[in-house]
Amino acid sequence: MGVLPEEDFLTQLTGSAEAMIGVVTLLVTVLLSLVGWWLKRKQITYRVHLDTPIGIDPVEDTSMIDVQLFNKENVVAQPSFALVRIANTGNAAIRTEDFEDPLTLEFGGRTVVDAEIVEGKALRKRVERYPQWPTPGETKLVLPKTPLNRKDRIKLLVLLSGVPDADAPAAVTCEAFVSGGRVVHDTTTGNGPSKRSLWLSGVALVVVTASVALVLTGLGGGRGTACAQGVLVVDGSSAFAPVAEKVADSYRARCSDADILVVPSPSFTGADRLVRGEAQIAMTDGQVTGAKYRLLVGHPVGKVTFAVLVNAGTGVTDLTQDQLREIYAGRRPYWDGAGANRVTVFSRTFQSGTRAAFDDLVLEAPVGQENLDRKCNGDAVPDGKVPLCEHSETSELLAELGRTPGGIGYAELSAAREAAEEDPALRIVTINGIEPADRGRYVFMADEFLHTDGPPAVGSLAESFIDYFRGDEGRAIVDKEGFGLPE
Repeated sequence: MGVLPEEDFLTQLTGSAEAMIGVVTLLVTVLLSLVGWWLKRKQITYRVHLDTPIGIDPVEDTSMIDVQLFNKENVVAQPSFALVRIANTGNAAIRTEDFEDPLTLEFGGRTVVDAEIVEGKALRKRVERYPQWPTPGETKLVLPKTPLNRKDRIKLLVLLSGVPDADAPAAVTCEAFVSGGRVVHDTTTGNGPSKRSLWLSGVALVVVTASVALVLTGLGGGRGTACAQGVLVVDGSSAFAPVAEKVADSYRARCSDADILVVPSPSFTGADRLVRGEAQIAMTDGQVTGAKYRLLVGHPVGKVTFAVLVNAGTGVTDLTQDQLREIYAGRRPYWDGAGANRVTVFSRTFQSGTRAAFDDLVLEAPVGQENLDRKCNGDAVPDGKVPLCEHSETSELLAELGRTPGGIGYAELSAAREAAEEDPALRIVTINGIEPADRGRYVFMADEFLHTDGPPAVGSLAESFIDYFRGDEGRAIVDKEGFGLPE
C-alpha cells in the first residue's frame, strides 16, 4: 500500500477542508433563509406615515387668532391627524379566524374622534355592518377582523383629540394576536429601509452569492427603474380623484415601496394645500393662475368632461348657454311661467375647479348674483329671488338636486351618469343641442392638471408618479375611465 507524499497529503486535506467550509456555509445560508421565511410566514407590519397636530404653533399665538376644528358640528379639542398603513408582509394569507384578538390601534392616550378608510375594500365592507364605527371618545381604534391576502394593505386616516401621554411607549401603536403570526412595527424612517429589511436583504444577498444558478435562470426578475420610494399626497379635484386613485393603485402594484394618498377635495383647496406644503401634487380642473400660484408647474394628464343636470320634474332636456346665463344670474325664477315650478340653482363653491370651469366655459364670465338667495333649507325666499344652494362635494349636490323638483346643477360626467342611473329624478341635458359625448363641439370640458410646487425633484416619487400617469399605463386608465387624453 502506497504512502502519499507529505505535501500531497496536506494539499488534499486543505481542499477537503475548503469544500467542507463551503458546504457548511451553504447549509447555514439556507437555514437562515428558512428561518427568515418562517418568521415572515404570517406577518403584519404597521407604519405611521403621519402623526401631526392641527393648530397654531406656538400656542401663545392663539390669543390673537381663534382657530377651531369641527367634526360633525362638534369642536375637536387639541386635534391631530394620524395616517397609518397596515400590510400583510408575510408569506401566507391571514384568515379571519387567524385573529384571536383583532388589530387594535392606540394613540398614546389620545381619543378617537373619527376615522376614514383610505385604502382597504374588504375592511370597508366589514365596517358597513357596524351602526357606528369608530366609537368616538375611545382611546383605542379596534378594526373588525378582516382577512388579509399577501401584500394586502389597509390605510387609515384618524382624527384624534388630545396630546400623547408623556409616559406612553409610542405615540401610535398597533397590536393583535395572530395565531401562528405576529404584528411588527415598520421602523422605516424617510425613504430608507428598515433594520428588518436590511437583515433580510443581507440573507438574500448571501443566498444569491451562494446560488448563482438561480440568477442565471431568471428567477426573481427586477422591477422597472422608474419606481420611487416614499409617501406622496395627491390632493384636489374631486371630479378627477377616482381616476387618480386607480392610477395610484396601478403604480403601487408595480412599485410596492410607494405610498400614495389621494385626497378628493375642491381643486383650489388642493392647490392651496400644495402651496402650504401639505401636499406634493395638486389635481385641478384647468390650470390655476394668480399670484398665489405663480410658482406652481402644471402637468396635463387628461381632459375632464362635465354635464349639466336638472331634476326630471322640470321637463327640460336641452338648454342653451344664454338660458344657462339667465338661470345662474337668477333672472329666471320659474320654469313654467310665473308662479309655477320654482327654479332652484345648485352650484359648487368658489374653491371648486368644476365651478371655475362652468363659469369660464359655459357662462363664459361670472354672472351677477344679486337675484339669488342663499337659502337651501326650505325657508321661503323673497318674491322674484331664486334659491342658490352651494355645495363643496359633488355627491351632496347630486343628492339634493334629486330631491328638488325644480333643481338644476352640474357635475363631472361620469359622476353625473352614475347618479342618473341610480336616481330617475336626475336627467343630463344637452347644451346648445350638443351631447357631452361630442367632444369636438361640446363646450363643458377642461384640461386636467397635476400641479407641483416648481419642477418635481429628479428621482422623486412625485416625478415618477407624474411620468407614470402620462405614460402608456396611466393613459390607458384615463381613457378607460372615459376621460380624454392630453394633447
